[in-house]
Amino acid sequence: MRRLSRAFKDETINFIQAVLWLVFGVIGSWGRITGLARPYPRFDPVKVRKILVLRLDLLGDVLLSMPAVEALHERYPEAEIWMMTVPYTADIPARYPFVTRVVSLDTNAIRSPRNLLRPSTLRAWYGTYRLLRRQRFDLAVSLFGLMASIWAFMSGATHRLGYSKEAYPLLHTRTLPGMRYDRREHEVRWCLRLAELAGAAQQPRYMSLEVEPTAAERMREVLESHGVTGATLLTGSRSELPIAQAVAGAMRSTPLVLTGATTVNELAAVLARCDLVLSGDSGPLHMAVALGRPTVSVYGPTDPGISGPYPRPGQTAIVLRTGIGCSPCYNALSTAECPYGNTACMHHLTVDRMDRAVRHVLRARHLTALPISHADADADPDRDLAATAR
Repeated sequence: MRRLSRAFKDETINFIQAVLWLVFGVIGSWGRITGLARPYPRFDPVKVRKILVLRLDLLGDVLLSMPAVEALHERYPEAEIWMMTVPYTADIPARYPFVTRVVSLDTNAIRSPRNLLRPSTLRAWYGTYRLLRRQRFDLAVSLFGLMASIWAFMSGATHRLGYSKEAYPLLHTRTLPGMRYDRREHEVRWCLRLAELAGAAQQPRYMSLEVEPTAAERMREVLESHGVTGATLLTGSRSELPIAQAVAGAMRSTPLVLTGATTVNELAAVLARCDLVLSGDSGPLHMAVALGRPTVSVYGPTDPGISGPYPRPGQTAIVLRTGIGCSPCYNALSTAECPYGNTACMHHLTVDRMDRAVRHVLRARHLTALPISHADADADPDRDLAATAR
């Protein structure tokens, strides 16, 4: 039954995409035809004065995109760089001094016909369209996805860059071949390739993130009010609160539960104070890496070689996986349900493996004298640890 449900969803998505390819193929073709009346301007880096970067998906993906945005800034230091994101990720690019302005729009609102036809949705979309058109962008870089290619086109930017298979036909003016998952390469590198297409220098780059001072002060006061000097913290979104409460209830010690109680900036302030961050494949994991914190993470259906932590050289970022034959299986091209309905790739990641990894990191940092179990004493501390410290 689950396979049938997944197949139905996939076919529905395919049908909608086919319709959109037809519609935007016609729009893109018409734009090219009407443009034949005058020669299309050659890409001239000297004339790049205003850039739009589009990243309309998840928090972690926005963070993994920031090295590419910084590369654009280094290539065009006098240019304004605007970023377009969804609302809940907007606080991330706003923390970077080289980002002039962040434009946020809930592009997921049109996924249901009811939201699509709401006057508030239409007003927001039209308002964003007019705002972008007024800027007369010289360059738009669509870092990921079909929706970003639409807005790059709607912005009216003179030159529009992206991957050829991640855009509707003829909406971009310059493209790189293929799309993500055509080959195994990290998300940071996928984004940097587009920056390099725009003229940025090819060199190793990594994430960084500065904590917003007001948020840091607020969280200092919160932690002090709970008497926290050294403790286990549970964080997450509001929807994850029941899970966090269940975890807290099963623990011998009482953790401080901040799940659903922090903004993105406040979460960054909390993570920056941590000696070690444990996480799944999530935005907070990439925030912790960008903040320079050691991490231990678990990966199941997603591929850490594509979306895993991207630490600086010497930074500890341990990834735990089961490595079963069907994992990784998720490629962002369909819904995320397990095709076999059992999620064995996650269930086989035991508490003991996480415990060994945590002890390994803490010992290396001389931060703890936790008692060692007989099993841990007999084990190789590096066993089962897929370290991605670079």
